[in-house]
Amino acid sequence: DIQKGYDTQSWANYIKGVLVELQQRGVELGGFEMYVHSEVPTGAGVSSSAALEVATAQVVKALGFSPDVFSKLGSLEVIKACKDAENNFVGMGCGILDQFSSAQGQAGKLVFLDCRDLSFKLVPFPGNVKWVLANTHTPHALVDGKYNALRAACERAADAFKVNDNNITHLRDVMTTKFEEWKGVLDGDTARVARHIVYENERVLAGVAALKRGDLPALGRLLSESHASSSGDFGNSCEQL
Repeated sequence: DIQKGYDTQSWANYIKGVLVELQQRGVELGGFEMYVHSEVPTGAGVSSSAALEVATAQVVKALGFSPDVFSKLGSLEVIKACKDAENNFVGMGCGILDQFSSAQGQAGKLVFLDCRDLSFKLVPFPGNVKWVLANTHTPHALVDGKYNALRAACERAADAFKVNDNNITHLRDVMTTKFEEWKGVLDGDTARVARHIVYENERVLAGVAALKRGDLPALGRLLSESHASSSGDFGNSCEQL
């Protein structure tokens, strides 16, 4: 049996969880040794856990365990197994964005993903522009309960808005105009969290449009607005950043 680790061994749960999920999908594992090397900063909020999960699944596949099962599963089901590892084994109720991006991302392109039906497009990013990744060295741990609390706030807001429109299942169904009209039914903290999500969805669509027309100043403004909202409304930034 694969047992969950704690304290200094808790990082290995991301690997163990993937093995458990693959086994549940019919992959028969044998013994192997796995060494992990990464240039992704751990605990810095840049999806190191998803990278480790996807890498684990790729290692198991490359070692030749149950090739027929992997062939039947397909890449999307393997991505779902990685997400389920974090949900079920690690205990963090994340969505699929990080695992999907780690598996499907390509150099020089951004992943534009619809999390409802998992359709996606790769949007080219200009080669003469650089991303700057600032590592504040501030500890970042989603499994401490903060993420799950934010997700619960989003679900409460969607449930509250459903009274006005029965077709609403998630906040992605709420337009900014409707949010402003309905937000009064929410408590202050829930309203701030929901506002970030509703407006962030709109910013993503505007950002893709800006990239397609080559309007980098507009994209920059949207990214700045995104961080201001993420910090002020959603509460997932830090003073150092």
